[in-house]
Amino acid sequence: MKKHSNLILVFGMLSAFLWSATAFGLSDAFKNNIYNPGILKPIDSVLKVKVGDKAPDFYLPAVSGGRISLGKYRGKKNVVLSFVPAAWTPVCSDQWPGYNIVEDIFNMNDAILLGITVDNIPTLFAWTNQMGKLWFP
Repeated sequence: MKKHSNLILVFGMLSAFLWSATAFGLSDAFKNNIYNPGILKPIDSVLKVKVGDKAPDFYLPAVSGGRISLGKYRGKKNVVLSFVPAAWTPVCSDQWPGYNIVEDIFNMNDAILLGITVDNIPTLFAWTNQMGKLWFP
């Protein structure tokens, strides 16, 4: 009997918690804090290149200043692209310092690593400095 009443008590508390979370999610105070971007036009996400095609050139800002382009290295080095979804995340913060450890392997294979992210330059500057600087642009 006691086991049954404990189960009812736990179920009741869980229900109350879920109900209160739902009620907060629907409150006007919460709704008014969500930015409304309006109607967004669709973004073309069709891949413009095929496997084996020459990669299109790009220009991106560099943490060290200036701009980096794929064309600067085309025909001179093997280019490895590393995409970073977001600085300061555990996976990226573990992965990128590892590239410092294997810098000599990149050099032996005449390769350059280009890191690409959507983060802004001040964020990248702080993040890369915190990791002990990086050898690649």
